[in-house]
Amino acid sequence: MKIIDFDHFPLLRGHFDQRGSTVHSAVEWVNNLWSYGEFASDDLVSFLTEIATEVDAARAAAPAECDSLDSRIRHLLELECSPCCTPLMLELRTPVSVLQKCGHAFHTTCIAEWFVKASRDQVPWTCPNCRREVDTRSCSQGLMEEFWHHAGEPGLGDAISNSMISVRGIEVSAELRRLVLEFNAGSGTWRPAERTERLELLRAAVDGCDTRARQSFDRAMETAAELQACLALCARIDEVCAAFPGRRSAPDLFIAAVADHWTRHSLMNTLERLRDGVAALDLNYRDVLGTCDLDTLFRAVRELHLRLAAYRDEEDAPALLDELELLHSRVVTALQRVQRRLLDVGDEETRVRGEIDRVREQLRDMGN
Repeated sequence: MKIIDFDHFPLLRGHFDQRGSTVHSAVEWVNNLWSYGEFASDDLVSFLTEIATEVDAARAAAPAECDSLDSRIRHLLELECSPCCTPLMLELRTPVSVLQKCGHAFHTTCIAEWFVKASRDQVPWTCPNCRREVDTRSCSQGLMEEFWHHAGEPGLGDAISNSMISVRGIEVSAELRRLVLEFNAGSGTWRPAERTERLELLRAAVDGCDTRARQSFDRAMETAAELQACLALCARIDEVCAAFPGRRSAPDLFIAAVADHWTRHSLMNTLERLRDGVAALDLNYRDVLGTCDLDTLFRAVRELHLRLAAYRDEEDAPALLDELELLHSRVVTALQRVQRRLLDVGDEETRVRGEIDRVREQLRDMGN
């Protein structure tokens, strides 16, 4: 959503392009904030002020366009929140929400209270400015959470509270939290038959969450088993190394032993299965391992294995030994980090299933 469209100001755009101005970036930030649907008031004011300063400096280049853009900026800075009739940007760090269908903006707490009243009166949610109906699925998470906060206050009517599901305690599963917030947003406006249908849809969606959580947990456990096998193979390589204390003086036998060990115990295949298992979990292991991911490790292990298998010249031994010791250390470090991440995944999935059970319990109570 372009709240400021630079295509309407060709002379200014050309002027700023020639001077490498940062105004394009500021305009893009304003549009992005509006499109995202929620922001703090002073963030928008900061970017609008930056644009206004740049526009004022460029007035000689395109006076008519400057006047038009300056008017647009002043309009945005002076916008009012219609439910409370006060300026949208009156105070710093005030949360602002934008309705995506019409693009009108309000203080988040004001529009949330407006929607609570609509739910209490059992009428559709609409924009206070243009009365266009609001699709709750397009509302930002911040707005939905503010709605739930106000809907849970005493005195707003049992019709809302009794037809909603508590989001308290849903902290891990973003998908489950979204499903509950979407259900709560419309729960006060549905007729009995529609409410029954929506409850069934929510139950099915929660069942889907549970299935995916169980599958993710099972994959994590399978990947953890591969990890243990890989760590065991690394431990055996340590044993091979310990059996050759004089490997620097007699490298031929040592290199042959390591190559034979890798061939018989298939370190590469195990590491490949671990890499594929981590990928299946959709873990961003690059963040966990830094610059050394499992793809890089697998290629390095495979290349070194081929070099060990082809070893013939004792002159190559010192470099091979150095590389073997360095790579072995990198593999063990990476596996230990992945192990810690898998433990986190298992714990997260267990907590998700606990959150699902709490929602299911509320759904059973609502169905009675």
